[in-house]
Amino acid sequence: MGIEEKGQSFLLNKSPQAPLGPKKRTSAEISLPLSLLFWALFPLAGVISIPFSLVGAIIQKRQEARFARRMNEAGRFMQWEMFAQKLKSGHGTAIIEHFSLEGPARIGTSPGECSDLQANGT
Repeated sequence: MGIEEKGQSFLLNKSPQAPLGPKKRTSAEISLPLSLLFWALFPLAGVISIPFSLVGAIIQKRQEARFARRMNEAGRFMQWEMFAQKLKSGHGTAIIEHFSLEGPARIGTSPGECSDLQANGT
């Protein structure tokens, strides 16, 4: 083993067992039959996914209808005109929930200003 005393570097005769840093990624070629099989199954997977998305949409509509029914039973449901009038009067804050770009939006109000509610810890 040789050691260099002038600088702060030390030379060792052993090389590290594992390379430092991330492993280099290699690409693998897919055989032609496997590639053709993939391209044949890809559209089939798209066709199979359609019933699943329809079932998901039906479930979501039922959940939203159940939520609206519960809010109506609790006396927390109001017509749009009443909602707009309440906001125009300057009392309360509108709260809008979006679950996705395509999904349902829930719109509600709080009795006071949200900043007041946050300051009071409620």
